[in-house]
Amino acid sequence: MQVLHLALKAVDGNYVELRYFVDNPNQYERRSLPLSEVEDLIGLAERDYYVSSFPEDYTVTGRRLYNWLDGSDRWLQSLLDKYRREGVVLAINTGFVKTQIFV
Repeated sequence: MQVLHLALKAVDGNYVELRYFVDNPNQYERRSLPLSEVEDLIGLAERDYYVSSFPEDYTVTGRRLYNWLDGSDRWLQSLLDKYRREGVVLAINTGFVKTQIFV
């Protein structure tokens, strides 16, 4: 079974970097994602699960998150297909770490 590690890291005021790797954390791939999209997804989750009297079906939320992560180039689907026979576990780091550079 392969473990696919995903983590978000703040890189500037408007974007976060999605870092992902399978075996070696020092050999990660990266994607730049607009921070506004992350905030929109958080807002939807808060509305659908904390405010609404009729919570959204988890599969709808899961598909929304998957499609957002996968993007138009389908990088996540390609990676999942690569390890389909072995099985894949997603390890998602939700500890959003904001770094600052002082000059």
